[in-house]
Amino acid sequence: MAATESKPVGGKPDKLIRDALMGAIRQSPQKLKKGVENLMDRFEQGELEVIKFVTERIDGKAVQPIANPDGEAFNVKTSLTVAFVAAANDSDT
Repeated sequence: MAATESKPVGGKPDKLIRDALMGAIRQSPQKLKKGVENLMDRFEQGELEVIKFVTERIDGKAVQPIANPDGEAFNVKTSLTVAFVAAANDSDT
């Protein structure tokens, strides 16, 4: 496979792997289809890792509760305080 340059999609320069994959998919969409078919074959064979992967992509990852050492969930309360401060002018000093 030849290396190709692809510009960041949507102005996200931190998504280099995603952009490279999207460029490869645009060049060879049949490879994506073949990869998905292989993934689904492994899903049908009952490979637990693949089932977990597919499920997380469809439903999202399960929320992990935060618990204290006793195993009980933490009761977390948050608050936000906003203070407005007048800016000093150079002429005031």
